[in-house]
Formats: sequence, C-alpha cells, structure tokens
Amino acid sequence: MTPNPLLTILTIDDEPLVRKSFRLYLEELGYRVIEAETGSKGLELASTEQPDLILLDLRMPEPDGIQTLKQLKMEHAEIPVIIISGTGETRDVVEALRQGAWDYLTKPITNLTVLAHAIDKALERAQLLSENLAYQSSLEVKVKKRTAELEEACRQLDTSNQTLEALFQAAPLAIILLDTQRHLTLWNRGAVQLFGWGAAEAEGSACPLFTNLDKNIWSAISRPGLHNHEQVLYNRDGSKQTLKISTAALYAPHSNAGGMIMLLEDVTEMMKLQTEADRANRLASLG
Repeated sequence: MTPNPLLTILTIDDEPLVRKSFRLYLEELGYRVIEAETGSKGLELASTEQPDLILLDLRMPEPDGIQTLKQLKMEHAEIPVIIISGTGETRDVVEALRQGAWDYLTKPITNLTVLAHAIDKALERAQLLSENLAYQSSLEVKVKKRTAELEEACRQLDTSNQTLEALFQAAPLAIILLDTQRHLTLWNRGAVQLFGWGAAEAEGSACPLFTNLDKNIWSAISRPGLHNHEQVLYNRDGSKQTLKISTAALYAPHSNAGGMIMLLEDVTEMMKLQTEADRANRLASLG
C-alpha cells in the first residue's frame, strides 16, 4: 500500500529511542506519527486522534501492553494493533493475538522494511474490512428499502383484492370463479341468492350445479374470449330456472394459474314474457 500522508500511526512504547526511530522511518514513508510513552497516554491519544494503526509495546509500566490492548479493543475495535515487543515468549504472542492483535513483531527490528510490510498488510486488511462493512451497510439499506416496497405493494394488492371482493359480492349478478382444476375460488352473494347454496356447500357434493353444466360451458375454460350460453338448471328447492351464462377464460402469463369466470343471470321470467308476447303476436296475426 502506498503511504498516505493522511494516515496516522500511533506508537505506544516506553523507550524513547524506539519511538524516535519508528517516527523518523515512518514519516519518511509519508505517514503522520504520534507517540505515547505509557499505555494510559496511548489510550488517551487513541480516543482524541483516532489513528489508523497502532504500534504497541508489551513490556511497559502500568498498564502493561496486554491491559492496554484489551482496553483498545473494547473502545476502538476497528483500529488494527501490531504488537512490537522484546519478549519473544510464545505465551505472550498467543495472548496478544487472542486479545485481538493483528500482528506480532519481535524487537529489535534490525530491518525496518519488515515493519513497513507489516503495516502495509494491516492497513490493506483494515481497508478491505471497512469497504466490506460499508457494502454490508449499503446492502442492508437496500434490503430494508426493497422490503418496505414489497410490503407496500402487498398492502396495496391486499387493498385491491378487498376492493374486488367487495365489488364481486355487491354485484347484482351471480359471479363464480373457478381455477383450472374446476375448483371453486369465489361464490358471491348473487350466486347464493340464485341457487340457495352457500359457498362452503357449493364446494362440496351437496351442490349439483357443476355436474349438470353443459360440456360446452366447461370447454370455455381453455378458450379465450367471452362466450354466452343458455341452460336450464335447478336451484336448491328444485325450482327450474333458465339461466344466461357468460364465461371468460382467465390467464396468468408465465404460470399455470388461471381458470374461468362465470356470470349467471336468471332469465326465466324474461323467457316467459317473451313466450307470451310471441303467442299474442301469433293470435293477433290470425285475426
């Protein structure tokens, strides 16, 4: 990673010569370097300066490096910390990494390019984590927005369905909706008044309507367009009624959904009046 003069590195070490050597080297690379000789001072600078990376010594007066590291991870978990210490004991390395250190270098560092390489790796990793966090946050915002849009669409659809249901129920004609398997999906109040069976009864074998329908009517379930039929059917009390039946196939593109809508009108009285009118006309023509 190319050093950025805006990037700040905090060095926490009780040895002045170590801090000075790190500062001179890192400033030459283009970093801004701030120093702390104690853990408490380092914690203070971490809060006020918000450094991009921290170099931390383990062997320091109270608080020591491990205690300082714990506090740093509690207050500034996103800042990468590289441990640089003269102790090379395995337990110190394991404990430092367990507490959240990103890397561990052993003093003395005779080749400072090793330090520069460790800093580059830590900053690159921090940048990737930051970008990933920003992407996740952006994704969460998009998901919330899309979820809200879908909920609103569902609410509007539910409102539309309720409106259609109310219109179907209030219609003066009998309206029946069937799916492609001839299962009843809507039986409005007009159908109840016309035939005498409720919707629950019409779905079962108690209502003979669907078994008595003309085959031509059933064939309309697979034919586009509006089709008109006329058939004599019986209602629940056995009364014969002449019905005008209009059917239209329902299609749902790219799916197997669909079915048929049926509009039924009782024209029994109209047919009687028509018959009587025809008879009267014939008698009048005979003188």
